[in-house]
Amino acid sequence: MVQHCQFCVPKCQHISLLGVTSTLYSGILHINFDTENMRDRIYSNRSDIDAGFASTRRRNCPATNPNGNGNLAPLDLVTPNSFDNNYFKNLLQKKRLIQSDQVLFSGGSTDNIVTEYSRNHSTFSSDFASAMIKMGDTEPLTSSAGIIRRLCSAVN
Repeated sequence: MVQHCQFCVPKCQHISLLGVTSTLYSGILHINFDTENMRDRIYSNRSDIDAGFASTRRRNCPATNPNGNGNLAPLDLVTPNSFDNNYFKNLLQKKRLIQSDQVLFSGGSTDNIVTEYSRNHSTFSSDFASAMIKMGDTEPLTSSAGIIRRLCSAVN
C-alpha cells in the first residue's frame, strides 16, 4: 500500500489525498534536489520510466556530478505552469522524474484512481478541493498529545 495516499487525522478519519500529491510537485524541480537519485533514474534503463522522457531530461542534467547541479527542470514538460490533471497523464506514460510519484501507477491499489484522474479533470478537481477542505479541518495535536519528530520516519 502506498502510504501517502491517505492522511490519518485525530480519531483516525482517513481521507484520500492522492489528488493533493500533485501540488507538492508542481512548479520547477532543482536538479540538485536529489542529484544522485535523479541521475540514476534518467541514466539507467529502468522499466518504470519512458526512455524518450529520460533522454530529454538527460540533455539538461549531465551524467557527471557536479555538472548541471544548478540547472532547473520543469516536472511537467507539457503544462509546467498550470495546475491540471497532466500529472496523472504523465504517470500513465511513465514520465515522472520522482520515483515515489511513479509508484502511484505501478500495478497497485492506486492505479484506478490515477487512471480516473488522468481521464477526467473535473473528478480530479472536485476530489482535490474536497481533500483540501478536509485537510484544512484537521486539528494538530498539541501539548502532551502531540510530538515533533526529530526524524520524520521514526518516533522519537
